[in-house]
Amino acid sequence: MNHYDSAFNRHPSPARGCTESVNWNLKGAQKFTHLSRIKQQLDPSHIELQRLQLIETWEYHKTANGADYIITYYPGQKFFYDQKQKDTRRDLAEHIETGKQPDPPQTPQLTLIDGHQMILSDILSTCGDHNNEPSYRKIVATYSEPLIRMALSETRQAHLEGRIRKTKGAYFTDTLKRLTQYHEQRGTV
Repeated sequence: MNHYDSAFNRHPSPARGCTESVNWNLKGAQKFTHLSRIKQQLDPSHIELQRLQLIETWEYHKTANGADYIITYYPGQKFFYDQKQKDTRRDLAEHIETGKQPDPPQTPQLTLIDGHQMILSDILSTCGDHNNEPSYRKIVATYSEPLIRMALSETRQAHLEGRIRKTKGAYFTDTLKRLTQYHEQRGTV
C-alpha cells in the first residue's frame, strides 16, 4: 500500500470524458455540515490547484438527499496539457515496444468526421434519446469537444445522484448552455 492509498479511498464513477468524476473519502477527516466550514477547509487547496492550472474552477452542490455536498471540478489548462503529453508518451512507448511505425497523420477532414461521430455516439448513449439525433448533431457542430465532454460528465454524475428532474437530454443541453455562459463570462471560450 503506497502513501496515496493510505490517504484516500478512491471510488471512480462510470463517467468518461475530459473530466473524471471521482468520489474521494478522506480517512479520519472531520465531517462538516455547513458549507462555510467546508469552504474554509477546502478552498485554500482549491486555490492552489487553480494557481497551478490543474483546475479552472469548482462548484459545491448539495446531494439529492441534502445531507452532503458534491464538489464539481472544471479542468484547467495544465490538465489538458498533461493529458496530451500522456497520450504522446503512450504512443511513443507503443512504437518502441512493437517497432510499428506511427500511423500517418489523418487529414483534418477525416479527423473531424471521426471525432464528431464519436462524440455524437457518446451523447446518444448518455442521453438515450435517439429521436433528437439531429439536435445533437447541431450541438456537436456548434460546441467544442471539451465543453461537450464536461456537460456529458456532469449529466452522468447527476443521473447517478438522482438530480435529473426531466430527461437526461434536457439536463445535458441545459448544462451545456450554462457551461458556455460561464466560459463566455470568464472569457475562456
